[in-house]
Amino acid sequence: MKGNIRKGVNEQDILESIRRYDTVFLYGAGRYGRALLQDLNDRAFRVKAVVVECTEGNPKAVEGVPVVALSTVPPEDTALFVLAVSEKYLREAVELLVANGHKHLLYLENPFLLHGGIAPEMMAKLPKLEITAKIGCGIACRYCPQQMLLNAYFREDKRRKAYMELSDYKRCILHMPKDAIISFAGFVEPFHHKDAVEMLLFAHEMGYRLELFTTFEGVSRAQYEQIKDIPFVRVELHIPDKNQNARILTTKEYWEVVKLALEQKKPNGRAFLDKAHCHGEPVDAFLELADGKTEIGTALMDRAGNLKADENLRQGVYKSGKIYCTKAHRQNQWVLLPDGTVTLCCMDFGLKHVIGNLLENTYEELLKQDAWTGIRRQMMQLQEDCGLLCRNCVDAADLQEWSALEAR
Repeated sequence: MKGNIRKGVNEQDILESIRRYDTVFLYGAGRYGRALLQDLNDRAFRVKAVVVECTEGNPKAVEGVPVVALSTVPPEDTALFVLAVSEKYLREAVELLVANGHKHLLYLENPFLLHGGIAPEMMAKLPKLEITAKIGCGIACRYCPQQMLLNAYFREDKRRKAYMELSDYKRCILHMPKDAIISFAGFVEPFHHKDAVEMLLFAHEMGYRLELFTTFEGVSRAQYEQIKDIPFVRVELHIPDKNQNARILTTKEYWEVVKLALEQKKPNGRAFLDKAHCHGEPVDAFLELADGKTEIGTALMDRAGNLKADENLRQGVYKSGKIYCTKAHRQNQWVLLPDGTVTLCCMDFGLKHVIGNLLENTYEELLKQDAWTGIRRQMMQLQEDCGLLCRNCVDAADLQEWSALEAR
């Protein structure tokens, strides 16, 4: 039996396709499944169940919808399966559903489409600028090589600018293309800069997409109210852990802000917090507030070899041959430093790969300079060890996968 599979390529097409069916199932309980289910719930579509091949290792419910095994779902002529899987697993999912007698399948090329979101695969193709507006992060997480950054930044000039001026920030932002993502992350807690809120609002007013990765340390309720309606493409909260691997200072106002963020919706209807991240076991105070409202991740990595081996760290394995970055396909997700310097990425705490300076050049001009083109060439070297940070990074992959990604 052949399946009737259609691709949903725009919002109207997706919604019209779903309306044709009496019963709607969602296939896949992972990241795509959660995103799609939130969208469908917001549109008042009733999903009967989230279907998986095997329930073992999966949650019992997603967004209040039960998770069931495929073997327990009988075929129905009036039932639609919306596929919440990445393109990598699409063929496998289709063959499995068809083999079990299910005829009507709908696949969304971008499962974040309904509310104008951006899939990770799409984001990896866009320019990104991570804002490090201050050198020296006071939180001093155990799994963050801050001393390496300090040593590298001040090695040649002890008086180098350590605090970004707002006027310099604005000039750098306007040197980025309009399709760029401005990410408040980088090497420091964003709100440790006194102008953080104004920086966020400026980039938003200029029409850029924004990300926010923060601990909320020191953020007042008034500051949160100023940013809560920004349509962030992603917000991740780094939360305190029981072992104090992240030394986040918590106050009564801190917990008030966290509570608001857990309850808040973005303008597109999604939860304000996309995810929480923890360097160990989350503190009970957060778990009580969260009560299942957000996913909590605990994965840690060795920062492309910049951290010493640890049983808690995912370690990169040296990769020879032609490679590419799964997070930034063109090696163009850079980190902006206080004096306008741009370095390769958020793994480059040692500032090994400085691209140039955004105060002096536009993004397009930096793409033509030897520093960036040299890194691109080094990614293509077959044997020579050229000291490229990427070759020890967990986010690097073999170039053979490149053509498949480019075809998306």
